[in-house]
Amino acid sequence: ALSRGFGLEPITPRMRTWPHLRAFVVMGVLDCFGTFLTAMGAVYTPGQFQTLLNQSLIPATMAASALFLHERYSTGQLGAAALLVSGAVISVVPSLLPSHHAVYANDEARWYAV
Repeated sequence: ALSRGFGLEPITPRMRTWPHLRAFVVMGVLDCFGTFLTAMGAVYTPGQFQTLLNQSLIPATMAASALFLHERYSTGQLGAAALLVSGAVISVVPSLLPSHHAVYANDEARWYAV
């Protein structure tokens, strides 16, 4: 009933069969692994670099789908992805510049940008 309110088709019994559900199970497992690995790595990653990594997820997904699925994106979509990356990079730049009071010894901060 709720799906019809949004103009969506109802779920059919065929959609509840294993071939259709298998794709969602695989996506759920991969998402679970991604979240777990992100949580494990967050302990060793400074906060400002976590933001950069989080914001690069959408453009990285777009690049992977363009490479493997041959997906095409509009100029607006590519511009939005570029805006995401540039905003994240701009927020991290101050921590990458040399300062007299370096927080990280041996340029450790620059390795996170690689």
